[in-house]
Amino acid sequence: MAEERMSHRDNEFQTRRAGWLEAIAVQMMAGAPWQEAQTAHPNDPPLSHIEKAMLVSHVGLSHIYGLSEEDMAIGPYLPFEVAERTISRWRSGDFDPRLCSQLNLLWLALFQVGRDTCTIRKPILEDVAKSALCNLMRYQTEGNLQPKPDTALSAIAEENYADFSYTAEVSPSNGSYPLNIAHNHLRLLRHILENSEQHILSSVSLLELVACYGDDENERWGAKALEKVRSRKFLPLILSGAWPQKAGDAPPAWVLDMVRTRGARFSYASSGFVPGWFLVMDSADIERAVVRTGYETKFFYGREEGKLILGFVLEFPDDTRAHITYTYHLADTDSLNNLSTMLAIGIVRIDFYKLKPDASLAWSHSIGRQIPHALIKALRTEVMKWTAVDLAGGTGNYWTIEHRMQQMALMERNLFERLVIPQQLLQAEANSSLMPAYSRFLDVAHVVTHQHYAGKMVDTTLYEEAVNDLYRSIALSASSFELVNLDIVGNDTAYIQMYTVDGYLHALVAYNGSKNVKQCKDVDLSDKIRLSAIADDICRTSNELAAALIDLKKLQDEGVNKLVLCAGVDVYNLPFHDALIDLGFERVSYTHRLGTIDTDFNLRTNASAYITGHADPEGTYLAAMKYELSVLQLIYGETCTVAPVAKEMPEIMHWAGHGFHGFTAFEGGMQMGPSNTDFVSSASILADYDCSSTYLVYLSACSTGRGEYGSNSLPMAIPMDVAFIEAGARAVLSTTAPVNDVVSAFFAIVFHFALVGKQLPVWDSYELARLCTRSQALTSTVNELGIILDAQWPSWRTDLNLATCRAPDDWRLFRLSGRFWP
Repeated sequence: MAEERMSHRDNEFQTRRAGWLEAIAVQMMAGAPWQEAQTAHPNDPPLSHIEKAMLVSHVGLSHIYGLSEEDMAIGPYLPFEVAERTISRWRSGDFDPRLCSQLNLLWLALFQVGRDTCTIRKPILEDVAKSALCNLMRYQTEGNLQPKPDTALSAIAEENYADFSYTAEVSPSNGSYPLNIAHNHLRLLRHILENSEQHILSSVSLLELVACYGDDENERWGAKALEKVRSRKFLPLILSGAWPQKAGDAPPAWVLDMVRTRGARFSYASSGFVPGWFLVMDSADIERAVVRTGYETKFFYGREEGKLILGFVLEFPDDTRAHITYTYHLADTDSLNNLSTMLAIGIVRIDFYKLKPDASLAWSHSIGRQIPHALIKALRTEVMKWTAVDLAGGTGNYWTIEHRMQQMALMERNLFERLVIPQQLLQAEANSSLMPAYSRFLDVAHVVTHQHYAGKMVDTTLYEEAVNDLYRSIALSASSFELVNLDIVGNDTAYIQMYTVDGYLHALVAYNGSKNVKQCKDVDLSDKIRLSAIADDICRTSNELAAALIDLKKLQDEGVNKLVLCAGVDVYNLPFHDALIDLGFERVSYTHRLGTIDTDFNLRTNASAYITGHADPEGTYLAAMKYELSVLQLIYGETCTVAPVAKEMPEIMHWAGHGFHGFTAFEGGMQMGPSNTDFVSSASILADYDCSSTYLVYLSACSTGRGEYGSNSLPMAIPMDVAFIEAGARAVLSTTAPVNDVVSAFFAIVFHFALVGKQLPVWDSYELARLCTRSQALTSTVNELGIILDAQWPSWRTDLNLATCRAPDDWRLFRLSGRFWP
C-alpha cells in the first residue's frame, strides 16, 4: 500500500511538473509563434509547445555560445535553415524576456523536465544529448543536470538558495507528500522544500527552484532590461548574414564598417537577446594568445565617470598580457542596453576575425563565455545606481562633442594605420620593435614593387612576413594616438570626415563655432545619395555629390567658408572638392591626418625647384610631357633631367610621368626613368626621402592621389600624395584617376606660371588652372603665358581642344592635399 501511495504521489508530482512546463513553454513563445516547427514524418504528431520551446532555447543558447547552425541542428526537427531563421528571432528579441533572462536554466529545465515527464519525444532528446551545446553544458552540470560546484550555475543556486546543498548526499524521506496542499506545482514544491525534504533537489531543475519564489529585484531588473531591448531593432545585425557562419567567410557588412571605416579592432556586437563582442586578431601573436586563453577566460571590469569597462585578458606565450576592453557609456541608451543584455543573459558571445597579410578580414571562430556571477552582481549594482537613464524608457545619448572628436581621431588613424606611421609615434617607440618592423616593411614593399613592375615573380612570402611583423609591433605598441585639434585649421575652416555606414554616406563635421566654441556633428546623408548608383562620369558624380551635400552650405552662415576633408576608404576617390567648390566654399583641400597640417606654409619668392619627368618614349608615350617640362624649365630656370630626384628634396618639386596604383602597398608609384630601377614607389618615399624642407610637390601623372581599397579589406594602398606628406612635404597636388596627358600638361603649366610668374598663392593658382583648363583659354591674369606656349608648344590650342573633347572633365581630377596657406 505504501508503495502504491509513493507511486501515485510520484505520478501526480510529474503530472504537475508537466503542466508547469507546458505553461513555461507557452509563455516562452507568447506573442511570437514559431512557425518553423517540423517533424520527422508527415504522419508524426506536430511538435508540442514544450518541444518547440526546447528547440528554440537550444538555438538561442547554442548561438550565444558561438556554435554554428550545423552544430545546433536537431535531425529533421531543426534543420540548418530553420536554425538560421530562429537565430534572427533571437537577435530581434522575439521571445519572453523573463524566461530568456534565465536562458541557461530554461534549457536545462526543458531538457530535464521534458525527459522526466516524457513530454519531449525521445529522438529529440537523443539528438539534444549528442549536441555540441550539451557537451558544453556537461562542464557545468552533474549527471542529472544539477550544477557542479564552483560553476556559474552553482553560483546562481548558492545566491538564491544558500541553505540547500547540491553536493551533499541526501537520504529520501519516508514521509508522504501532502498533494492536497494546492493544485499548483510550484506551491507544492516550495512546501516540500520548506519542510526540509531536500532529497527532492536531486530530481527537480534549478529553474523550478527559481520559480518557487517570487521574482526579486535583480530578476525583475533583468527581465525589464531585455524588454527594453525588444523595442530597438537594428536590421544589419538581425537578418541572415549579420553573423558569421563558416570559417574563412568574409565578416558581416556591419563588422567591416566598424573595422575598415571607424577603426575598431574590438567592439560590442550585441543584438536583441544575443550579447556579443568581436575582436580582430591582427597578428599571429594575438591568435596564439586567443588559443592559449582557451576556456579559461579571465574577465575584469572597471569604472570611470559615466562609464563601465568590461573585458578579458589575453596571455601571450612570453607571459605578457593584453587587456581587451569594452567600454559602456551609461548615458547612452544603446550602449547601456548592450551591457544590460549581457548582464541579464549572463553569457557573452565573442566573434574572432583574422586579419590576413593582404589586409582582408575573415571570420576565424566564435565562442561563448559565462560571465562570473560575482562580476555580474557588481556591474548590475553599478547600473542600477545609475539614475540618468531610465531603463524603462530612457533616450540618453552620450555622443558629446568630445566623443565625436575622439571618433574622428580614431577614424583618421585607421585610414592608413598600418602603412603610414607618424614620425612622433616612431620616435616614442624608438626602443621597441615598431621602428625596425616598419623599416623592414617599407624596404620589402619597395623591393616587391620593383619585382611587380618588372614582370618578375613577386616574393609574397617575404612580404607577408613583413606585414605580420608590422601588425604584431603595432598591436604591442603602447603609444596613444593624437586627438583631433581644431586649432590647427582656424575659426573659418571646418574639418570634415566622409565615411560610410552600411554603404550609406555620412559626414562628421567639426569646426570652431561662435565665441570659439567647438562644434562637432554627425550628418546622415543616407537619404541624399545612393553610393551604389554613382556613375563613372566624374561630372555627373560631382553634381550628385553637390546636391547631397547642399546642407553643408549652412556652415557658411556661421562664418565657415573653407573645408579640410578626410575621405574614408569607400569614398576616398570621390570628387568632394569639386562638388563643394561648386557650393561656394572658398577653399577645399584634403588631408589623411589633421596633424600633418600643423605647420605654417611660408614659400619663398625665389624658392628652389626641381623639375623632372619621364615620357616613356618606348612605351605609352606621353607626347605632351616634352612641352610641359620645357615650359616649366623656362618658368623656373632649372635644368630638366630624366634622372630620379635627389632624396633630400628642394622647396618645390614637379614630377611628370606614368603613375600607377593598386590594392596593395607595392603597387603605387611613378615611373621616373627608362629602367625598372627608376620606378619610385610610395614605400621608398616613406623610407628614404627627406621632404622636411619641401613646401609643394606637384605629381603630374595618373592616379597619384588615388587610393584603391577592396570591399573586404583594410587600406593597404599608399597614395603618393600621402607618402610625400608623411615624408615631410607641406602640400601635394595630385590626381584621383587616369588623366589625359595634354590636359595634365596644360593644367600644370598654368598652375606653375601663376604660382611663380605671377606670385599668386597656391589656392589661387590652382583655381586659375581649373578655370583655364575648363575653358581651354588663358585668362587676363596669365595672358602673357600665351607667348611662351606659342613658342614652346605651337599646337597647344588644337591639342587642348582635341584632348578636351576626349576628356572634357579631367580638370576636375586634380586636388590639393596638406597645408598650402600661411
